Amino acid sequence: MKKGIHIFVDADLDFRCNLIVKEYTKCKTSNEEICDSIIKIKKILSKECLEEFCKKVMENDYEEVVKELMVKYYDPMYMHSANQYDYNLKIFVSNIEKAAKELECFVDNHLKK
Repeated sequence: MKKGIHIFVDADLDFRCNLIVKEYTKCKTSNEEICDSIIKIKKILSKECLEEFCKKVMENDYEEVVKELMVKYYDPMYMHSANQYDYNLKIFVSNIEKAAKELECFVDNHLKK
């Protein structure tokens, strides 16, 4: 997997949080499904933290939970593996359409080579 084209895509915390909340809270059973998922990562969270996160989710208070999980769990996990690669392109996303265009241009230019 170290061979090939590597593209690093990043965005600020608030942008990612908004996308995640929007995506994961679309259906009526979202809160229960989110709590079930939080419980599955119990080995990295204290019992108190699990309870607090699920309480916040059930109250539709998602932002703090999402940000805490990203900063303390997901970002470190992804950055650990991300540091193993040299990237052909790095994109910082603040607008999805613009980032998609940038990626499309990169792919078009790379395929021409």
